[in-house]
Amino acid sequence: MLNIFKTIKFLYSHPLTKGKSFAVLVKFFSWQFSNLFLNSKKIFSWVNESKLIMRKGETSITGNYYNGLMEYEDMMFLLHTIKQEDVFIDVGANSGVYSVLASKVVGSRVIAFEPINETFKRLLDNININRVSHKVKAISKGVGSKPGQLYFTNDHDTTNKVSNINEENTSIVSITTLDNEIDIETDASLFLKIDVEGFEMEVLKGAKELFNSGKVFLIIIELNGSGEEFGYTDNDIHMLISSYGFKPISYNPKKREVYEINSPKEFGNTIYVKNVDQVINLCMEAESVLIHSAFNEVI
Repeated sequence: MLNIFKTIKFLYSHPLTKGKSFAVLVKFFSWQFSNLFLNSKKIFSWVNESKLIMRKGETSITGNYYNGLMEYEDMMFLLHTIKQEDVFIDVGANSGVYSVLASKVVGSRVIAFEPINETFKRLLDNININRVSHKVKAISKGVGSKPGQLYFTNDHDTTNKVSNINEENTSIVSITTLDNEIDIETDASLFLKIDVEGFEMEVLKGAKELFNSGKVFLIIIELNGSGEEFGYTDNDIHMLISSYGFKPISYNPKKREVYEINSPKEFGNTIYVKNVDQVINLCMEAESVLIHSAFNEVI
């Protein structure tokens, strides 16, 4: 019951659906009701020509169905800055929502990492339904500071993560590094998203050559205190990213305004960029997109 109240609060407060609360609640309860007795699956139109496949319990998808863009600020910032000639690196791709935005909506090349077998299948499903398999290199591995193997939970939906012990409902997963997988000789700018439930510092430690190459244009990273389980604070991660010349920013998609901030956000993702003036220009010049699942909002 608590989760339902939290979800309803999220639905009411989302920037894309404020003032449309009744229609959003109809969406929410219709989907919940269809799942009471059936293991339902739904394909819905998302942004521009893209689609997503939604299944019961798949929170990384359902938020985009209810409100248009679950991570509104970060997703719109990606859409307003990345270009077709850029490469998007999706670490912790889950079901592939960011990968679909980059590959289908924008036309960028994507390298997506997802270590959990069942989730990786859902990632491939969303790649295939959008017909972007030629754009996306999907890698069924985890990412860390060195190659090897680690235990991962496999029954936590979007919050599966590295487990320090071999406990029930864990699996052994192969681990690689970004330095091993990403070609830094490319002429493309690299856009990096990291969402690995506390393992972010290990991912960054395995990307020294990548960052020293100067090819990384921006980083979208989840910092919510979960790194403390692995011995790192959000400030530790912030200081490492800052040492490569990146600054945290906030973004207002409707006004297309970029604001420098002094520290990582307390909840959700933080966006880091090197050249604030450059991203301001990109955002102002970017084409608008049509978000079907936000009742055809155009931003």
